[in-house]
Amino acid sequence: MRTLPLALVMFSLCGAAHTQEVEYTQGLQYHSGDGVVQNYATAAKFFAEAAELGYAPAQNFMGRYLFEGLGVAQDIPAAIGFL
Repeated sequence: MRTLPLALVMFSLCGAAHTQEVEYTQGLQYHSGDGVVQNYATAAKFFAEAAELGYAPAQNFMGRYLFEGLGVAQDIPAAIGFL
């Protein structure tokens, strides 16, 4: 049995340990609705934080989100910068 909500609580409790992988994983959970209510805006927030830390998979998602306007205002020039 998967305990994704528990994983979110544990990630949140890490506080200072907000690494790029943690931010990206939380973004994936909100992107897919895996254990949480799907929310593209929240996913974009986590992907943006991981992308700022230089995490390539998160940068890819941010490019897609910006290109398609998922959870953020569509911004094709900014999207191209991530892709």
